[in-house]
Amino acid sequence: MEGTPLLQSQTAQKPSSSQGNLKNLILINVVILLVSIGTCIMSIVLPQYVYKRVGEELYSNVTLKHFKNQSLCFRNISDPNYKIQVNVQETTSDRLTQLILFNSIPAIFTVAILGAYVDYLGRKTILIMALFGHFARNLCLTLVALWNLSIDYMYLYIGFGLDAICGGFCALLLLGYVFTADHTQTSESRTFAMGVLAVSNGLASCLGYILTGYLIERLGFFYPMLISSLLNCISLGLTVIFVSETLERRPNSCISPQKGLSNVFGFYYSKVYDGRRGIFWLAMLGFLFSVISTVGGSNIMTLFVFDSPLCWDPIKLGWYNTVGMGVINIFGMATLRLMQVFFSEGTIALIGSISIAAYDIYLGFCYTDWMLYCAPLFALFSFGTYPVIRSIISQMVTKERQGSIFASIAFIEAMCYASGSPVFSYIYKATVGNFKGAVFQVMAAMHFIAFIMYLLLIKRRNSYSKRQELALSIQAADEDTMDSYDNIN
Repeated sequence: MEGTPLLQSQTAQKPSSSQGNLKNLILINVVILLVSIGTCIMSIVLPQYVYKRVGEELYSNVTLKHFKNQSLCFRNISDPNYKIQVNVQETTSDRLTQLILFNSIPAIFTVAILGAYVDYLGRKTILIMALFGHFARNLCLTLVALWNLSIDYMYLYIGFGLDAICGGFCALLLLGYVFTADHTQTSESRTFAMGVLAVSNGLASCLGYILTGYLIERLGFFYPMLISSLLNCISLGLTVIFVSETLERRPNSCISPQKGLSNVFGFYYSKVYDGRRGIFWLAMLGFLFSVISTVGGSNIMTLFVFDSPLCWDPIKLGWYNTVGMGVINIFGMATLRLMQVFFSEGTIALIGSISIAAYDIYLGFCYTDWMLYCAPLFALFSFGTYPVIRSIISQMVTKERQGSIFASIAFIEAMCYASGSPVFSYIYKATVGNFKGAVFQVMAAMHFIAFIMYLLLIKRRNSYSKRQELALSIQAADEDTMDSYDNIN
């Protein structure tokens, strides 16, 4: 009974037109696909662009020729330029950390507030706001590259600030999963639909990775940034024109921000959720430790492969990410349905945690190209963790609270973006001269902690399901007794 929806007997939801549901669900996946490609492109370009600009500013008289459109890399540690390379890596890591904090810390609060109003103002309204903020961020970064503005001043920060006010990429994911939950009723269909959304995001990243490498190599940094901005603009237009609202009954009056935040975080302390609070806490703690290393390590991976002894270029990194993520997502989507037949949702999350932990441990010891090419094989079964946990959490609340529960998930993700990247960047900076792979061992430890949380979650969820079944049995028996009594009289 571990995979049974906890509210299945309590919240029978009225299904709407299946054809309309499918059309809107496809549109949402297309929007997320396009914005994910744009976000992926920018996430790859930005570290390389900052890396290049830092090298030019610090050592223009020494290393300018190495920075035209690719990264600087010296293999010989006795070479005087090797120390320059390490210094550029450390300074780049600091700059990227500052940008991430400037964007992520405000987004922690704005995504919670915006998410609270998803259940009142509507899904589409908040989605448009989030898309606009993301478009503004990418546009500002594009203008910095176009006019070669200084990265020491506020030019880079303007776009990140606008994006943070609108909730950032976490708000976009929040809305994508809320729309998906609105269009699915059963446990299996919801988990699978959220897996499809995750695949859209993953395949978008694959396409973005391979395109970006070639674009940087042949056209420089401006045109990939421009493409990223245009993709976000197209996503915004599609949402405004074609996406339908799924909040069927809007409340007559809006709520105060205080009440909205209470709705978002009430799952973890309110007496209304007695019996379920422990499940919420365990699910969210496991989700936190799973996500923090995943999002925190995205920039580290770029620096890791650009440094010696690998000394990769943007094209090689693009192919690696494309093939690696493509294999993980396609294999994961193909096996998710099969795993649902043989395993409970909690077990799928456990398998995913072990798989990604093994990947991180192995990655930390890679020092040749072929070793790195084999790394994605360890992560083949990691795909199901995030869709499953999101699905488990969303099944525990009614449709009218889907916005609030996904806002609490997005709040955790925003916290991970704000804390994960700075923490892992600091670890990488401290160990880059000795053992660069140390940061990946720390990431693996995070996934092992998540594994423990998911074990406890399974136990607590099973216990709650049994109590619910017992309560329903007693209620049914009482009703039968009353019917028999009425017949006698």
